[in-house]
Amino acid sequence: MLDYRTFTLPGAHRVSEGIHFSYASQSPDCGVLLYKKGTGELLERIPFPQDHRIGRIYSMTVKGYSPDRISYLFYEG
Repeated sequence: MLDYRTFTLPGAHRVSEGIHFSYASQSPDCGVLLYKKGTGELLERIPFPQDHRIGRIYSMTVKGYSPDRISYLFYEG
């Protein structure tokens, strides 16, 4: 399992457990919006856990979605 403290470049990266997201933010309220690719239907709003942060870098692995079938946006607030 990929530990949230594992450094990856900002963005989304396919890993064996799912999709790993990393994002730099000064906001304590930030996360990932997952959309169904091609339709824009919002599938899930996933906040970054506060304990998955090192400095300004938030990081988490999301399971249960195929990277080929979703698109994403980071959000703040």
